[in-house]
Amino acid sequence: MMRLIVPASMDAVIQNFDRSTDPLTIPDVQQALTQERAALEKVGDAENLGAWREILAFSLTEGAGPSPWGTYFCPLGSISNDAGETVYFPDVSLADATVLAHWTARATTTHNPVLRARYADLV
Repeated sequence: MMRLIVPASMDAVIQNFDRSTDPLTIPDVQQALTQERAALEKVGDAENLGAWREILAFSLTEGAGPSPWGTYFCPLGSISNDAGETVYFPDVSLADATVLAHWTARATTTHNPVLRARYADLV
């Protein structure tokens, strides 16, 4: 299992939302994380994994119809690749045991009720 490290600047995005008393939405967090990921210079594999899995937490959509995975959360969309296979974006299969452990920790360490609930619901 690959180690997951959230880049410090992306962790700061989560911490800023966690400390803020301003209302926030899941798309607010997703957009801020995506912008921060785009601004990162070259990062190692563990940091890349951490960055994308943090974004994954806020990119899955809620109750947008039947989930292909039998879960509450759904992908934003899907396409068929050249082999005729359905490719989902984002794909919940990217949430392995390492990611679930990270989200579990976030659910217990964040204080903002929106963040805390999101991580807990994902797990």
